Amino acid sequence: MEYKYDVFISYSSKDYLDDKGKEIPGNVISVIKSLFNQNDITYWIDQKENLTGKMLTHTFSERIKESQMVLFICSKNAVDSIWVERELSVAFNSGKPIIPFVCDDSYMNDKFSIYTVPIGCAMYYKNQQKALEDLIACVKANMVKVEKVDKETMHPVFTKIQMDDHWGLANETGKIVVPCKYNAVTYFQEGLACVESDKRKWGFVDEKGNEVIPCKWEDVGFFSEGLAYAEDAFGRIGFIDKKGKVVIPCQWEDAAPFLNGKAFVKDKEGVWHQIDKAGTILDT
Repeated sequence: MEYKYDVFISYSSKDYLDDKGKEIPGNVISVIKSLFNQNDITYWIDQKENLTGKMLTHTFSERIKESQMVLFICSKNAVDSIWVERELSVAFNSGKPIIPFVCDDSYMNDKFSIYTVPIGCAMYYKNQQKALEDLIACVKANMVKVEKVDKETMHPVFTKIQMDDHWGLANETGKIVVPCKYNAVTYFQEGLACVESDKRKWGFVDEKGNEVIPCKWEDVGFFSEGLAYAEDAFGRIGFIDKKGKVVIPCQWEDAAPFLNGKAFVKDKEGVWHQIDKAGTILDT
């Protein structure tokens, strides 16, 4: 399978940019970018320039799928970032190798341990030079592993196509499976892809192009463990199943995908909680 990027870099912008949006001198993300350039390792990183709001969720999901692996820049800021949580969840559910690059003692926090246990770490805060060497070795090792994967075990490859200012998806033979009638489409996750209609409403199509969940939502997230978050006309977020049935009522301000039966949700006061698949708050 061909990939557009070797590495997707998942990080907190607070480790990269100051309060004025200027690059922090000597920051670790810049060091890694320079190192990747020197070693001919291609990467995608959100520069925080024009990817904001709802479309950011769909954009990073696609970029992760286009990358061989994900580099998790682990820091106190990253551990507190809901965007990093979402990115790692996409990577984990897509079967991507996740490489943790630990910048401080935040790795002692086990919030993200489930994502990274199989690979090991590069401990930058303990020995910077060794960590950078370990990082390059780990990236190159995982590039080799990906190249040797049996293509018959891979999921079908779909390509986004555009026609008359509308988008659809074609399979690896070039056959159009999702007609070009949507303002936006994403790649498939758990057999369903998000699509946006001309009325700026979101729904889902299956791999045969059937619109299995009508485009009636203000925003949706990708499916994870059989559930996806969905935003109603009042800006409230809940979770739906693959038939479009609301299984957790729309009552939250924001949400992240489910992982191991739990998801993070934000209430009206801006406080994040963990819920189970019944919608029960677990951290009270």
